[in-house]
Amino acid sequence: MDATPTTSPFWSARPAPSLMHAQLLRRPPLATSASGLTIHLEGRGAITDATGGATAAIIGHGNAEVLAAVTAQMQQLSYCHTLCYTTAAAEALADRLVAGAGAGFADGGRAYLVCSGSEAVDSAMKLARQRFYEAGEPRRTHYIARRQAYHGNTLGAMSLTAAPARVEPYRDIFLPAVSHVAPCYAYQYRRPAETDAAYVARLAEELDAEFRRIGPERVVAFVGETVSGSVAGCVPPVDGYWRAMKAVCERHGALLILDEVMCGMGRTGSMFAWQREGVVPDITTVGKGLGGGYIPIAAVLAQGHVMDVLERGSGNVVQSYTFQAHAVASAAALAVQNIVQRDGLIENSARMGVVLEELLRSALAEKMFVGNIRGRGCFYAVEFVKDKSTKESLDPALKFAYMLAERALDMGVHLYPMSGTVDGKRGDHILLAPAITVTEEQLRGIVGVVKAAYDEVEAEVLRMHC
Repeated sequence: MDATPTTSPFWSARPAPSLMHAQLLRRPPLATSASGLTIHLEGRGAITDATGGATAAIIGHGNAEVLAAVTAQMQQLSYCHTLCYTTAAAEALADRLVAGAGAGFADGGRAYLVCSGSEAVDSAMKLARQRFYEAGEPRRTHYIARRQAYHGNTLGAMSLTAAPARVEPYRDIFLPAVSHVAPCYAYQYRRPAETDAAYVARLAEELDAEFRRIGPERVVAFVGETVSGSVAGCVPPVDGYWRAMKAVCERHGALLILDEVMCGMGRTGSMFAWQREGVVPDITTVGKGLGGGYIPIAAVLAQGHVMDVLERGSGNVVQSYTFQAHAVASAAALAVQNIVQRDGLIENSARMGVVLEELLRSALAEKMFVGNIRGRGCFYAVEFVKDKSTKESLDPALKFAYMLAERALDMGVHLYPMSGTVDGKRGDHILLAPAITVTEEQLRGIVGVVKAAYDEVEAEVLRMHC
């Protein structure tokens, strides 16, 4: 999130004495325990976590099976240097990921296990570059990404990111070989009377033109979130978009990297969001839901044809991390993925996504400031506008989404507010991403609070402008 609540009684005016929080002058509430979708706060009771934290807690909090798996692994082996040794937990997790990715990955593909989504994106960038370097194409150094996207907090991932509020202080130290094209954001950017097919064709031409501007022989990869994440707010691609983008990449000999740190691992109703797009990326990243928030872990998956080049060349992956393929992290993630598979949670995510959309539309679609309700699986956003017909954004100074999130938190539900939805400066949305264990009853309770909070904020805004 770009900012934290400004008036909620949940926040303390006292700064933290030692720990560096994002807000230096105030301290967030102290979380003391959690179970399922419930987080308990010191002196303030319980709240419902309707966002899985930062969309990570995919099976909910406090799962005893994950605790048991972590404990067993720590009793057996906590850490070993993975440049020298391997572990059964890491091997099993990699097998699970590669098999789940299917065609292209199952045939010679490999998984590279790291500690965070940002590390995964940086690692994917380096792996793609190494592939071309070893293939005798050293001039390929450039990456094309999309505006209104977030890829991480390390320097490489941040260079791909196009979200001004998150990156502005660091812009002058970004990697220079990155450029951006328009996102697939039909609600705001598809032209009047433009069909999905025409919109896709226009975006494909823009990407192709960017390849030509840079020089096709210089581009390593096109990088994008399969379903846009927090910055634009759960924007699914229109039909055919990713197939068209992959065709442009193939025409120019570049790779397609799909970032699924936020939208993958069952969050959107399939193990990988791209499995519903009729396209297979050359490299993909996952995180957040991989370990379910129980432990920091993320992964890069590369297709067999990428690995073949390295195997025939140096025979090495020229990057490493102290805690890559960490045994305890791997055991935790494997336990999470076993639960997801055994309990049919990906299917539940798809089913509950239909319920969530219906509930949101019933509660909010006709509201004055609600412009668009969108998403997939247990990953939805509500975009707020000043004028439904023109899609004009609300005054950014209002911080409408943050007002709503504060009110919802006071009512016992945690939401994920964002501003700058449309272009980094204009636009507001809230994001909902409950654990994919969520039930219809729980969703009804969450949406009921969202509606009540919205009604109060709408009334307050109207009073302010009378």
